[in-house]
Amino acid sequence: MSDPHTDSPGNVADLIEQGAAALKTGDMPQAYALLREAVRIEPNNERAWLWLAGAVSSDEQRRFCLDRVLQINPQNMAARRGLIALPTTASGPAPTPPVARVNTPYDPLANPSRSTSGVSTTPAANPNSPYDPLAQPTTRQQPAPMPSQPAQPKAPPPVEAERPSLAMLQSAQSAEPPEPPRQQSRPSFLRLGRRGEEKPATDPKAGMSGRPDIPIVKNKRTLDRDTLVVVALSVTLVAILSLIGFLITGEINRRNRAAAVPTALPATAQIEGGAPTALPSPTIASTPTPRPEELLAQGRQLAQDKKYKEAIAAYTQALAITKLPDAYYERGQAHFALAEYQPAVDDYTATIELKPDFADAFHNRARARARLNDSSGAIKDFGEALRINPQDSTSYLRRGITLRATGDLKGAMADFDAAIKIKPDYIDAYYNRATLKQSQADFKGAIADFDQALKIEPDFALGLTGRGLVQLELKRYQAGLDDCTRAIELAADLVEPRYCSGRANAGLKKYKQALADFEQLFALNPDYPDGYRERARVYVAQGDRIKATADFKKAIGLYQQTGDSDKATATQKELDRLK
Repeated sequence: MSDPHTDSPGNVADLIEQGAAALKTGDMPQAYALLREAVRIEPNNERAWLWLAGAVSSDEQRRFCLDRVLQINPQNMAARRGLIALPTTASGPAPTPPVARVNTPYDPLANPSRSTSGVSTTPAANPNSPYDPLAQPTTRQQPAPMPSQPAQPKAPPPVEAERPSLAMLQSAQSAEPPEPPRQQSRPSFLRLGRRGEEKPATDPKAGMSGRPDIPIVKNKRTLDRDTLVVVALSVTLVAILSLIGFLITGEINRRNRAAAVPTALPATAQIEGGAPTALPSPTIASTPTPRPEELLAQGRQLAQDKKYKEAIAAYTQALAITKLPDAYYERGQAHFALAEYQPAVDDYTATIELKPDFADAFHNRARARARLNDSSGAIKDFGEALRINPQDSTSYLRRGITLRATGDLKGAMADFDAAIKIKPDYIDAYYNRATLKQSQADFKGAIADFDQALKIEPDFALGLTGRGLVQLELKRYQAGLDDCTRAIELAADLVEPRYCSGRANAGLKKYKQALADFEQLFALNPDYPDGYRERARVYVAQGDRIKATADFKKAIGLYQQTGDSDKATATQKELDRLK
């Protein structure tokens, strides 16, 4: 602990923090010593007085601390609610004797719904020792009753606790020792009548005539006493009703704030007399904070509406509150939809760290890595997804496509077979296996797989196009043209059916129709190298060497740009033969 006698604002802040910590751990003497020193150094420190209210032993002492807070800051709602929650003062009903309890810390930032109780004692002070207003709290002897007051029945002696007296708290503001508590200087309204009867006024004239001590207007005195009783009862009733209304209003406001801004508050302590103390935190949020679940639902709705950037912002706000694996995963999905593959990989990775057996996170991280040309990482992630879920036909299909891109045709074929075995009506698996067989010149097997796909979905345009291209490899130009023409009818914006139709018409020596097909192809995709190569062949068949040369060169340049060196070399040889 820092030196308590170093009078500096920074030291006061440390004293308050250390005193609050000691209060929460139940070290009441230490908490009191630290907080008392804080208010000694800075008598107008609102926060120090508020915490010190938790380190004192009685309601009277606590009321003194909270009153001091309100003197410093009349708008401190925590102190106001704390005063409302305290029992009535000495002017109200007589307090019950204090209940013995454990040395449980009183926390001014506590939740009023909890309380504890127990037993604690402390040795009495030495009456011969000098009184030190800043000393560790001890029991002080009460002064004898004033002689003018009637004898009062003695209350049971309270159990002493290791807490300071109110006078010791006052010493934090003044170096002078406080005066001892005084007896009530004025009687209550109910006692005025009795005191009047005990000492009735007399008529001066009667005293002169030898008739002293005769009350003047006795009936009127009785009427005044009754009136005072009625007035006192009325005032008391109004005060009680006002207090009840004020308490109800304060409780409603507190619950509304608690519902808007849920906070976790430390537990309260049981003060002497058995009443729980409710002193909320002095810091109250001005605006409600959305819950992470609400932000997650908001992000999902935005993603469903394809507002991916707004969805990412909602997920990010939720993650700032708490780390939710679903928020990371769905934010990764939004990044993927925006083709932001590296942020997507990062979010999928964060998801996996929180949820190691989440197969979909591995699967989608593999897809993002494949688009970042990280084929080995993608293949590994697809493997992890299949380890978690061996019946995932989609992971088999996509790993097969990735393996084919790396040149592992055998591994790709095995994955396509596994996907079809798990899901016999998987059209995409049939299609990819058919194109793989086509690349290996297994035309019969390719047509069989295309047929199976078209059996499941007769209007599958890519399936019709693929089968049509295989028919061309088998010189079945009309069958190929029929398939490709049907594909164009189903999907006029696809490039491949136009390419297929152009090749079929060229095979049927319908060069004019073939050239029209290629023109429509280039309108859809002006950088389609296979189209330029095939149109060059049509120009060669027509004897137009100039146009043929231009298209061959265009095709070679596009092949080189895409990295297809094999086709570039083969096309260059065709161009050389033309020369």
